[in-house]
Amino acid sequence: QQWDKAIRAYERAIALDPDEALYYARIAEVLVAAGRNAEALPWFAKAIERAPANTATLNSLLQAIATLPDKTAAKAILQHLQTISGLNQELLTQTLADLSDSKPNDISQS
Repeated sequence: QQWDKAIRAYERAIALDPDEALYYARIAEVLVAAGRNAEALPWFAKAIERAPANTATLNSLLQAIATLPDKTAAKAILQHLQTISGLNQELLTQTLADLSDSKPNDISQS
């Protein structure tokens, strides 16, 4: 319940300032802390879209992806992020290649 309360607080902050990347990243971090990594991915993506130079958020996204047994959603998000300038494109490309090479249950490949 405390996780949901924190998420609602950040959602209210987003309603006031939808361009602030930090709020999206915080929701993602709360979801990861709650063990809801798959739900965190789109929130990380929204944060990265708003602040592509923030490497900490990108690294947090990649760590969350590493824990997922099914990488399908992760691949779609990474492909989308490849369209954003200012991101580490080499890292995204390598991560996508690693995900494509991994088996569906292999979480060590990312």
